[in-house]
Amino acid sequence: MRARLRFAVRGLVLGALVALPVSADAPRGQYANFLRTDQRIRDLKTKLVWERSVSPAPVAFAAADAVCGGDTRLPTLKELLTLVDEAPHEVYDLDRKRNVLKYIDQQAFGGQTPIDKGYWTSSMGSATKAWTVDFGTGETSLDDLTDPRYVRCVRFVP
Repeated sequence: MRARLRFAVRGLVLGALVALPVSADAPRGQYANFLRTDQRIRDLKTKLVWERSVSPAPVAFAAADAVCGGDTRLPTLKELLTLVDEAPHEVYDLDRKRNVLKYIDQQAFGGQTPIDKGYWTSSMGSATKAWTVDFGTGETSLDDLTDPRYVRCVRFVP
């Protein structure tokens, strides 16, 4: 009887874990609870709602706005920097066939964040360059508008 009860409790707990929302690696209270299947995640501190997926391929800056449709847009440099994780995590990169570091919350964005190129922001550095954020290094840079970069869209929801 005792073994049966233990098994039933384990099954109940496991079933509950699958159904509960995921908590991110970010500081407590950073993100609203979310499920792994959610397409968006809400940052409770900044009031930004982030698309969890990114552009399927890097694009030039001129095409970046078209990737964000409807009520979403390119984030500013300051906004995109809020996603940079100060404590990177190591993951296995199938393309590189080795472990790499990612400077972005693993639970919230890790699986949907390629790191072979940076990510566009709407913040311009000059007439021919815009600021980008690299989640493989955690660094920012000014890149030529014709260079292909990824896009992660955002919207502000008060």
